[in-house]
Amino acid sequence: MNDKGERLQPNAAAGDIKYVDRDGDGQITEDDKTYIGSSIPTASVGLNLGLAYKEFDLSMLLQGDLGIDIYNNYKQTLLAGKALHNQMADIKNSFRATEVTFTTSGGETITLPANTNTKIPVVQGDPNQNSTRASDYFIENGSYIRCNNITLGYTFPKPVVAKLRVENLRLYAGVKNPFIITGYSMLDPQIPNGGATLDRGGRWSFL
Repeated sequence: MNDKGERLQPNAAAGDIKYVDRDGDGQITEDDKTYIGSSIPTASVGLNLGLAYKEFDLSMLLQGDLGIDIYNNYKQTLLAGKALHNQMADIKNSFRATEVTFTTSGGETITLPANTNTKIPVVQGDPNQNSTRASDYFIENGSYIRCNNITLGYTFPKPVVAKLRVENLRLYAGVKNPFIITGYSMLDPQIPNGGATLDRGGRWSFL
């Protein structure tokens, strides 16, 4: 609403994303966009750990980016409820002012209760363009700490390997990318598209 009580978003209703009239012209247009966040991390960190006990050794490599923002366009696409492909599970928690009943293509009738206590925008019809208009709703904290690999090794004692007529013998097993610590909602916050680091702040979908 403006100071005259007029709607700036004529099609907006409960459950829609709110947009800010930054230039004060009484309309929501491209001129109301602004720069938010940064795709360049505040800090990039790394830690290489190495431990040894008798014949055993353990190594671990950690790395990450802190203070980075990501525009999650996958979320923008997969919460729209429009495309003919799977949607995010969060769509089940989208805003519904009243009970909704629908029938699937397989003939199954499903009823979803009203849901007004949620942060997921309404998806029915979307006259307010919640899923097509850029918004800071889709910007997420992309900070992460990733474990790139863990390796456990065992070096056989010299007297043992001498009997095999070898100088050194070490067996080891390792895992790559065993875990990642992040609040980012999609699969991987480390997302340079095609290796292009200038695109790393955007997660795009062309489905």
